[in-house]
Amino acid sequence: MKNNIILLILVLNLIMGGLFMGCKKNIQDKNEGTYFFKSCNLYVLPVKPAGEISMSDIKQYSTYYEAKYNNKGNLIELKKILRSEIVFTYKYIYDNEGNLIEYSVSKRSEPNVVKVYNVKGDLLRVEK
Repeated sequence: MKNNIILLILVLNLIMGGLFMGCKKNIQDKNEGTYFFKSCNLYVLPVKPAGEISMSDIKQYSTYYEAKYNNKGNLIELKKILRSEIVFTYKYIYDNEGNLIEYSVSKRSEPNVVKVYNVKGDLLRVEK
């Protein structure tokens, strides 16, 4: 089952022109700071926000994504926000060359639990 999921992710990445999990640098080209988006591709690592919106426009959306980038243009945190509540948060850790090495996920449905994964999707640890 896990092999089928990995194969599906690979095919989706190839079709969409995205990068395979564990790949080189983020291609967002964002300056350091916080940005807001209408949607997000969750099938690549790091996830790829899409449809940038201004901070003043977020009031028009019941769901939006808040993305934070570091000074190298790497996505370091992404939050899905639904009706002013955080649904989930992804956090990303990179090496000095900008390669993704680890990410974590926390969900509203599991408060105070953070699951940490490697770029292959293997669960490394659960932090409480």
